[in-house]
Amino acid sequence: MPTRAPPIHPELPAQLPAQLPTQPPPESNGGHAHWLLLLLFAVLMLAIAALGWGVYAHLARQFQAQENAKLLAIAQLKASQIGEWLDARRSDADLLARSPFLNEAVARWQNSGDPATEARLKAFFAAFRETYHYQSIVLLDAQDVPLLQDGEAHPVSAELRAAAARARLQGRGGDTDLYRSDALLPEHSHLDFVTPLAGGRVLVLRSAPDHFLFPFIQSWPLPSASAETLLLRRDGDHLLYLNELRHRKGAALRLRLPLSL
Repeated sequence: MPTRAPPIHPELPAQLPAQLPTQPPPESNGGHAHWLLLLLFAVLMLAIAALGWGVYAHLARQFQAQENAKLLAIAQLKASQIGEWLDARRSDADLLARSPFLNEAVARWQNSGDPATEARLKAFFAAFRETYHYQSIVLLDAQDVPLLQDGEAHPVSAELRAAAARARLQGRGGDTDLYRSDALLPEHSHLDFVTPLAGGRVLVLRSAPDHFLFPFIQSWPLPSASAETLLLRRDGDHLLYLNELRHRKGAALRLRLPLSL
């Protein structure tokens, strides 16, 4: 028997193949993830750099504050020690001025010219100079003429005359500023301590800054290749260096810097 085709129902539409949903290519998602990782890494690096800079700046400020405090402490210590040394030298001069033996012996020797009294005075000056490490001791009369002297030659400079005049006028001891004298070669620095005696006489104790003061100022309590202490004095429109410098010899009372710098 012949085969018949199945009937076609016009009310049923023909079925179309199902359409698959579209998806981005796998490589597209991978590219976004790659850039996201790079961005996160860059942000992380910036955060680490900012944190590191903050820590460095804090430590630098802390270190600077510690160094400043250290320098201030050393400066205060140096100033205190120099002040104590100056006070001790002034006390030496005042002690001699109040000595009954010295005043009586000087008056007796000037009145009589007794050689024995002169010898005792010279021995007293020598013992005092050697014990307290002075460069020289000189006794001036009322006109600043040397009467007795022990130690190195002691020319009477203009600075010394001015200090002696102040001591007579004020009736108490004093001292010169640091000054350089070329009266005797080689030229070197001086610091004189003066005290008045009876009859207008003045006793002078000369300390050589090169022997103690300058080496003490140059010393530093901590190991350092460049640290040093400077003493400065205004001299007109310049700053005058009073002490020797660590890396420049012969600067004391010679080297000047203009204030306009």
